[in-house]
Amino acid sequence: MLLSVKELKQEAKKKNIIDIGVIRPNKSPLLKKLIEDRHANQYLTNFEEISIDKRIDASLIMPEAKSVIVAAMSYFNKEETDVSYRPLFCGSLARFSRGTDYHRVLKMRLSQLMESIPFKEEPYHWLVYADTGPLVDRHLAAEAGLGYFGRNNCFFHSEYGSYIVIGYVVTSLEFFEEDYRSMPYLKCNECGKCQRACPVNAITTPFVINNQRCLANQLQQKGVMDSVSMKKSGTMLYGCDICQDVCPNNKGIRETSEKMFYNNFELAWINLEELLNMNNKEFKKRYESMAFAWRGLRVMKRNALKSLGNMGNPMAIPIIEPFVDDEREDINNAAKWALKQLTLA
Repeated sequence: MLLSVKELKQEAKKKNIIDIGVIRPNKSPLLKKLIEDRHANQYLTNFEEISIDKRIDASLIMPEAKSVIVAAMSYFNKEETDVSYRPLFCGSLARFSRGTDYHRVLKMRLSQLMESIPFKEEPYHWLVYADTGPLVDRHLAAEAGLGYFGRNNCFFHSEYGSYIVIGYVVTSLEFFEEDYRSMPYLKCNECGKCQRACPVNAITTPFVINNQRCLANQLQQKGVMDSVSMKKSGTMLYGCDICQDVCPNNKGIRETSEKMFYNNFELAWINLEELLNMNNKEFKKRYESMAFAWRGLRVMKRNALKSLGNMGNPMAIPIIEPFVDDEREDINNAAKWALKQLTLA
């Protein structure tokens, strides 16, 4: 029995999945070359699969795979955060991390979609990945015809812009031959606004990102943060939207229909003093449903300290001082740096 992508798309819409495409689990010579270049230039993050073969070959995930279903969900909403919840000292979160953890939501919706398939004639297998699998989701989405690459290397959907998350399903199910896509990579109009707006010049050339500079990546990395990243990231606690917010292709886009992605007003403004005084149990209880919780309290405390240093308010000094002698180097380094910024202000 062969399946229809058209019918699958109709079912996906009911689950707030904005778009779906299907591709064969074939190796991509172009993607292999792109990844090899990233290895050579040391542009990789610490979260990427090291094996190039595993990043381009779905059969290494599932030998019996016949299809890769690629899906996108939007997390964009215009709802502004209620300032009445905003404390004096607070850090900002990128849009994707203001609602329920997108990994959970996307994986849940894709699992629901697969469970809804009326295919009972013979056993079939499927594995769902939501930004955590070895394959390169943006390149799968491009090949499946879901959108195009921006100069900032974000992936854009024509109706929802780049405020989307991408997941995929490797499966033994097969679709009608005309449903399979193998699209050429499309690109934006290259106006260059994103490249000029990046405060750390992480967009080294169009469509190429140096993740060792990218603030979104630096805010996730463990360990001591360099002084340039601390200064340029301002009061960002987790994630960075600068290159997306300036993009003309993100103007007038549609909002998500997934309510789990809407802002939690009480949690959207992170109280830095409260965060710094939390223990791991308290942190998990309060923030475990949000996308940054997996990174852990220690990284968030480091980011909170450098954020206080960037506020220019000497009233933050008593909050920072207890961490100057912290035994953890990443914490005491951020505290010393923050104090220096405030005493020089």
